[in-house]
Amino acid sequence: GVDFVSRLVGDNPIYNNSKFKFGIDKKQRSYFDNVDKIYMALHKKADVVSHEIGHYLEKHNPELLKNSIEFLNRRTANESPVRLKDLFPTYNYGINEIIKKDKFISEYMGKIYIYNGEQYATEITSMGLELMYKDALEFAEKDPDYFDYIWEQFN
Repeated sequence: GVDFVSRLVGDNPIYNNSKFKFGIDKKQRSYFDNVDKIYMALHKKADVVSHEIGHYLEKHNPELLKNSIEFLNRRTANESPVRLKDLFPTYNYGINEIIKKDKFISEYMGKIYIYNGEQYATEITSMGLELMYKDALEFAEKDPDYFDYIWEQFN
């Protein structure tokens, strides 16, 4: 996952100065701690590493976050917020976790992260990098607008 993202972004300054750390999560959950550490569950694949690096990059690159929020807002301009818990009642989503659906490959791509009235993250970069890793051609075919956005951010 790290090698893949490095090759994708090359000398792009969005990625170039990144100094993230890795840790192991014993609860078998992978996540970014919203500071500088990516925790990985054992036996997770490289696409999950790519996903979590996407969260790190948005946190540490205000321009990338701004662009991702603008992309998300453009794509979901006519959508109403929906609680993930209502969409997926058997999953362990919190009551305040919301998305705007759009026509994303996965509804989760439209997740809204708000704290004190400010949007501080998206799933746009993280899910985009994950899909680029899994199957870039399929990503480009299923959602060319989203694929182009991710490609343009790093090239």
